[in-house]
Amino acid sequence: MTWIDLAVDTGTVNGKYWIFALGMKVMLGAFFFEKGGI
Repeated sequence: MTWIDLAVDTGTVNGKYWIFALGMKVMLGAFFFEKGGI
């Protein structure tokens, strides 16, 4: 688990931006996967 995951998980506890946070993680994951960054 990276510090980004920790920050996102901390934000999701509030339940305010969990959909946005999930979307960002998915999009960033797809972006780096396409770039071969993972």
